[in-house]
Amino acid sequence: MSAKSKVVDINRKKKELITFTEEELETLRRTVAGDASNDEFKMFIYLAKNYGLDPFNKEIFFWKKDGKPTIMTSRDGYLKIADRHPQYDGLVSDVVRENDKFRRKETGINMGPTADRLSVVTLWFIERTEAIPFMSLLPLKNTDQILRSGSSILQL
Repeated sequence: MSAKSKVVDINRKKKELITFTEEELETLRRTVAGDASNDEFKMFIYLAKNYGLDPFNKEIFFWKKDGKPTIMTSRDGYLKIADRHPQYDGLVSDVVRENDKFRRKETGINMGPTADRLSVVTLWFIERTEAIPFMSLLPLKNTDQILRSGSSILQL
């Protein structure tokens, strides 16, 4: 059988990164994933265990939109996964507000906040690794509303 056509055994025996007691599972079932079907709840718990994400710490979420299940990880869940990689060396991030002095340099960010800072216009982050640091700038519209809503969710 070629590598492309191998069957993946999802019941393989491997060490779980997180476990839940029966009482914790019942609590998650009633709260975090209250509208999940039995199969959807099993998938949610499987992914939480597989990635070592804790729903109680808001590292992974379940909800339905238009009847379709969605399982997502939060920023903290994403960082928890990244933190396990030996080459990952942290993340530095901040926001840029109107009137801030902001310059992107090859080695990072040169930023000088001013006294008359207004609304957020850009989010930025630098992910440090042993290889090449990754820098991202995210210009935003209506960012005050986005930041208040806590929309730091990344899909698994």
